[in-house]
Amino acid sequence: MPVDALLAALGELYPPKRLLTERAQLVPFESDALTAFRARPEAVVLAETQAEVIETVRLCHRESVPFVARGSGTSLSGGSLPVEGGIVIALNRLNRVLHLDPDQRIAVVEPGVINDHVSRAAAPHGLAYAPDPSSQSVCTIGGNLAFNSGGAHCLKHGMTANHVLGIKAVLPDGEVVSLGGESTEPVGPDWTGMFCGSEGLFGIALEVTLRLIPVAETTHTVLAGYDSTQAAGDAVAEEDQGRERAAPEDGAEVPQLPLRVRPVVHHRQVEVGDRLAGEDEPAGRGETGLEARQVVRAQGLRRPHSAPEPGGRVH
Repeated sequence: MPVDALLAALGELYPPKRLLTERAQLVPFESDALTAFRARPEAVVLAETQAEVIETVRLCHRESVPFVARGSGTSLSGGSLPVEGGIVIALNRLNRVLHLDPDQRIAVVEPGVINDHVSRAAAPHGLAYAPDPSSQSVCTIGGNLAFNSGGAHCLKHGMTANHVLGIKAVLPDGEVVSLGGESTEPVGPDWTGMFCGSEGLFGIALEVTLRLIPVAETTHTVLAGYDSTQAAGDAVAEEDQGRERAAPEDGAEVPQLPLRVRPVVHHRQVEVGDRLAGEDEPAGRGETGLEARQVVRAQGLRRPHSAPEPGGRVH
């Protein structure tokens, strides 16, 4: 049988502790966070190097055995659900930040790197990685790439695809390709954009080049509560539906922001439910909190609440 031949070949590639075939060992890999659906793989390999991933994919192609790549398994859509009769290639141990260039504002990471660890690595340089799924303390860059993950910051900064510059990947037939690069202005087809969000159908990412952004000098968290979903939707809708917002006191033109939650004081950019970032000189704690409340009240807010400490999060 093809699976038997594959398992024999994998036994030569992996030590016993990293080739899981026992039922008890396979149970944790039967589903992701969407536990309503389960499928038991024939085996799970715990890859530690890119070479192991590449050779495993080539063996699967040779024996016509399906495979599914898996990161932390936090998907709520069955993204890492195994294929019956196939194997799972676990990528959590490919978890190195290979290169970080603060001048070019890029980071090259392996697919098993935790999302939040990228920002931690970039923090000493005043940089951060913008996409922030709710599971960012657990989910991996490889999974974010496969599903084009977002998060609260995606409303302002874009999804994962907007922050992936280059990808080194192994295709389902074992061919290794490089897509994109380190430039923010690539020439030719957007192969990285096509790969990002493909849910693993195009192959497995081995290295991902990420775009980093500067950390805001001043932040303040605001929790905005509204009396209706209509009022909340109007506050962040792309179009104002003809409503006029309050203008700054100095009569200057109001800048157009992606969220349409526009400033009414000192031209500050504000996102409802996210951080207040000063565009001019850093603001003091009192000024920032007051300003945030003024802005969200202008959007029909019922009860604005600000965090007790600058940069604190309100959940």
